Amino acid sequence: MMKKMLPLCIGLVFVVLIGPKVLADKGIPQLTDSSQKYQSETLDKLGIRSTNSSFMKNNSSSFSALDTVVDNEGKEWIYVSYLHSNLIEEQLKEKYSREVATSFIDVQEQILDPIIQEGDTIPVLLVNENLMFGKIAYLQEEGNGDLILAEFELDKDNQQWVITKKAK
Repeated sequence: MMKKMLPLCIGLVFVVLIGPKVLADKGIPQLTDSSQKYQSETLDKLGIRSTNSSFMKNNSSSFSALDTVVDNEGKEWIYVSYLHSNLIEEQLKEKYSREVATSFIDVQEQILDPIIQEGDTIPVLLVNENLMFGKIAYLQEEGNGDLILAEFELDKDNQQWVITKKAK
């Protein structure tokens, strides 16, 4: 009986010790602790809170890609780090078109390229549920500077994202 249990025990040890590392590579890349901290600080300054009940129970400042968050006005947003914006791009491609997804990339570049500087934190993206309105925000000077915020929306007729509020 012991000989039959040995492979099972080895398998369980493998799953417990190595499995999470293998599975993590297959999923969404995770932010480093410092990046996560800055993302949470940016969301705090925007007046954003998570609707994820486990987030509230753990009293942690951890947000996962595509979490639903709520602003001070009660509006719900889909949260994603700028590093994971491809997750929104995929949804835009499915819902609208490749052109809309490409324009989403372009509008982020139009907002960030002229103003982002070394030492600024990784931006956060907030997109409303119907994927027609978004915000991008980050903190300057490694989290010690100003909150920079820009807004953009989808012009469905032209299949293009346009900046509606320049970054300040």
